[in-house]
Formats: sequence, C-alpha cells, structure tokens
Amino acid sequence: GNILYIIDCRPRANAVANRAAGAGYESTTNYPNARLEFYNIGNIHVRRDSIAKLSSLVLSHTNQDVYFSSQVDESKWLTHVRLVINASYEAADLVRRKNTVLVHCSHGWDRTSQVVALAQIFLDPYYRTMAGFPVLVEKDWLAFGHPFQLRCAHGEPKSSRQDDQTSPIFLQFLDCVWQLVNQYPQYFEFSAQYLLAIADHI
Repeated sequence: GNILYIIDCRPRANAVANRAAGAGYESTTNYPNARLEFYNIGNIHVRRDSIAKLSSLVLSHTNQDVYFSSQVDESKWLTHVRLVINASYEAADLVRRKNTVLVHCSHGWDRTSQVVALAQIFLDPYYRTMAGFPVLVEKDWLAFGHPFQLRCAHGEPKSSRQDDQTSPIFLQFLDCVWQLVNQYPQYFEFSAQYLLAIADHI
C-alpha cells in the first residue's frame, strides 16, 4: 500500500521522554506502512532561551563586533530556524511527490504550525501573496489553536504571567518566511517590510 510519512518535529529523546510520561510517538511496528522521522526542533523552552541570548546580544552596549557572528551562532537561533525550514522543505517535497504526510509535535500547535504553514508556502504560491498569507495564519495558527496569549503574554503583568510558557514560536516562523523572502523575493508578493510590521505587532 501507500507509505505514510510521519514527520515528528521533536528530537527523538524528547519523544522517548514523552512516551515515559504516557504520551509518546507512533511505533512503526503498529503502522507497517509508515516511515517515522524525527526532525530535532527544540521545544518552547529551548527557543525561549535562544531568543533571550540573541536579544541580549543585539541590545548590548558593550559587545565587541569581532565576536558578534560567533555569539549569534552560540544563541542557536539560526540553528532553530534552519531546523524548521528543513522539516518544512522535507514535508513540502514529500507532498509535491504525491505522498501522504503526517506532521506533529507534542501539542500540535507550536512546531507543527511552523512546519505545516511553511511547507504550504513552499507548495502554494497563493500563500505568498498579500491576500493568501493572512489566510494561512488564520488557518494554521489561529484556527489550529496556537496559544498566542500564552506564548506572547500580551498585557500580562509580570507578577501573574506564566514565564515558563512564553516562547517566540510565531516570531520564529516569521523569521523563517523572511529567510525565503530574502533569498527568493521574486516569488513573494510581499517584502520584509510586511513581515516586520507583523513582527512589530507580535
């Protein structure tokens, strides 16, 4: 029969830990026509730490330019961006070749939304238009249940917000889109200025 490709966005170790806690991942012995791959995208905590390091670096008044590139690399922000783009490209390529693909992470509204939305940008030029991009965000972020309030903590006083639940997941998605816009501007109806306006509101 047809092969089901399962893209598990998590690192394998995280999936194993989730299994020990009663959740987990698909066993290919139970799904003989499935191929399971882990894509090593870090969780919300890893990416929150990454943006904190990057922000601290960019806002520093004492940073020496000679170390800037290596310090950006040490923040791991671009590593996370690369991992999301890689999983998205793989998903899009499998779909383009007429395969069935299942994408998931722990909850299905953070890494999953990043990868699935970006894959659709690879596949469908409509989502690269001014009209299509908001439809994509509505469909695969808002309607899919991404917890913007929890991740961004808008309007939450520091005393009551859940700092351990904040994470720049949507901002990182915008960075991934920017990477594509920057490399292939002729394939997009919008520019970096549009993405920056959205990021500013986030």
